[in-house]
Amino acid sequence: MRLWSVVGLAVMTLGASQVADAQTRPETPGCRDGQSPIMILGMYHMSNPGLDAVNLDADDVLQPKRQREIQELVDRLAKFRPTKIAVEAPYRSTTVPDRYKSYVAGTYQLTHNETEQIGFRLARQLGLPAVTPIDFPMFMSGQYHSELDLTPKVDTTKRVTATAAKPRELSPRDKQLRESTVTQFLRFMNTDSVVKKDHAGYLNMLKERTAPAMYQQTDLVTNWYKRNLRMFTNLNREVEHGKDRVLVLVGAGHITLLRQLAEGASYYCVVDPLTYLN
Repeated sequence: MRLWSVVGLAVMTLGASQVADAQTRPETPGCRDGQSPIMILGMYHMSNPGLDAVNLDADDVLQPKRQREIQELVDRLAKFRPTKIAVEAPYRSTTVPDRYKSYVAGTYQLTHNETEQIGFRLARQLGLPAVTPIDFPMFMSGQYHSELDLTPKVDTTKRVTATAAKPRELSPRDKQLRESTVTQFLRFMNTDSVVKKDHAGYLNMLKERTAPAMYQQTDLVTNWYKRNLRMFTNLNREVEHGKDRVLVLVGAGHITLLRQLAEGASYYCVVDPLTYLN
């Protein structure tokens, strides 16, 4: 009788813990056991690095108005309850993880970079121990950043005139950003029609016949696919499949390929970011 009581108590305790775990674990419609929900959110580069084929002219996200908008976005994304936040920073580099630790400790001030403005804020708000870099930085030429001399070529012997350079005219997308909140603009960028249009720009390169080498353009696009495949591989190295809930914050140009890879993988369940942006 005493043995039965002990066993019964153990069973009830186990059952209670399973119920509690089920109650705290967020449900994701359409996801099966063993799959990790993954949400791939395409971003714009808030710090204007100017390294993309087409660059957005972002306004200052440190303005109080933009800061309020970013916090509103972070509050929306927090409802997804990710356990892993993957960011577009060099894989296995300690720079971004160390900055996040300093930010949590109160000794680091966020820069304009979207990885920090959104990734760091969200991770700290959720109490996550780290953010996870997954990028494989390379240009479409196949060269890496370390191979290029990106130092501005400025002739310091020439006198600088007082006439300021004429500012670049804002593109329609630049203007749309100025007229939108951060959430509204990301909602636009992650809409299927916009995602398809942006990805078509890469495939349109395969129509060009001006290069003397037959497959010059093909090789450029191949390197773009290669970069995204390596990013996906890096992500898989860091995710505990079936347990983690994954949020990927990357430049919008990566959405199509990373989403295709995640949709084709049996161990992920893709979640539409518009669910949280609308």
